[in-house]
Amino acid sequence: MQKKNKILCWIIGVLLLAVPNFALEEGATAAFTRLNFHPQAIGMGGAFTALVEGAGALSWNPAGIAKSDNKTEWFVSGTQQYETTYLRIDTVFKTAFLPISLGYLYANFGSVSHTLTSNVTNRLIESAANSGYLGQSLYIGTAKKMGPIFTVGASVGYVLENIESDSAGAFGMDIGMLADYKTYRVGASVKNALEPNSEWGQIPRIMQVGVARKWWGRVDQSVEVRMRESRESTFHAGITAFVTSHLSVQVGSDDGQFTIGTGVHLSNIDAYLSWKREGFDAISDAYRVGIRFRSI
Repeated sequence: MQKKNKILCWIIGVLLLAVPNFALEEGATAAFTRLNFHPQAIGMGGAFTALVEGAGALSWNPAGIAKSDNKTEWFVSGTQQYETTYLRIDTVFKTAFLPISLGYLYANFGSVSHTLTSNVTNRLIESAANSGYLGQSLYIGTAKKMGPIFTVGASVGYVLENIESDSAGAFGMDIGMLADYKTYRVGASVKNALEPNSEWGQIPRIMQVGVARKWWGRVDQSVEVRMRESRESTFHAGITAFVTSHLSVQVGSDDGQFTIGTGVHLSNIDAYLSWKREGFDAISDAYRVGIRFRSI
């Protein structure tokens, strides 16, 4: 018992000490991939790295891919507001060896500000412009349980951005782990672990570390710290409570921004709706909707 407690404390300590060592660069390259789409995660203030399971884990912590007990699982989420449309589709299916997850992210901005550089009579001229923007990314990942406590996962993806006739793309890799002990779970993930470079710049690395606990089998509580770009660490906390077996509510704080959500749970379908106040990585009064389909 004491040995397991020491191991758990050691894991948490190493992960927390690792966070300040990620000196991240600021940049707007592939910024749409850093938006949070899972509506349950939004409702919990973004504190989801230690809780995510099954379809949807690709965008938070690939180790969660192995936590699904379903043969096949689909998760569709997104939002549409003003001239901006986001759509994310994820699936998980079991194979004879490992579970496989596939994901697709679509972001369409009606108008974005950018700088045009042109060569006129051997002189470089820069001018501001507003154009339509399309961002897409494809992901594939897997995970494996390493015993009763540890689960590890990894995913690779390709990001493609388009503004008018210009485009830029890059490959990236995410890694993650989960450690379960009694009613506690520790989760950590590193997005863009190799800091991929596209023609438009470097896609920054992001690290997330979270600790979650389940209470009475009906309440999930989670806290998380996140390092991204050159910003200070952000802190996230949230609770999911099952009011009945078919209805859940989520309340959270996304680095001081209030979030709330709800979920309806049926035999093979879960539906979520969440809301987040205006802030970074969010549209003004941002809503997220999502539906999960399961095949047991």
